[in-house]
Amino acid sequence: MILALGCAACGGDGAAETVRHDRARAARAGLYAIQAAPGGALARFADVRLFDSKAVCGKVDGQDGGGLRRFGVLPGREPVIEQPGDAATVVAVERICAGGKARAVVSRNAGYTDIRVEDHPG
Repeated sequence: MILALGCAACGGDGAAETVRHDRARAARAGLYAIQAAPGGALARFADVRLFDSKAVCGKVDGQDGGGLRRFGVLPGREPVIEQPGDAATVVAVERICAGGKARAVVSRNAGYTDIRVEDHPG
């Protein structure tokens, strides 16, 4: 990341590409954390956002009949998925996903295996 910031002042396209790659890698790591959780192998995602290039938040359907639930993941931590009737998980997801610049994580497929991170949350 230091290299990317140093080259950003140069105005080269390589620096921007490095930043895009780092953001996509951070988003992918968060999605993989959800998929690695028990029952997460069949997960379907919606409204996924990357906050400040580190927290990955959105909605996930574990295909278990529970429907879409909000989630939040920080690097190196266990993912938090809202559980019906559990206020602690609701608060934890809100804290993970609060504030910061939101960037949309867009996928070309339902499994979010081919993603890109856009600067606008739309």
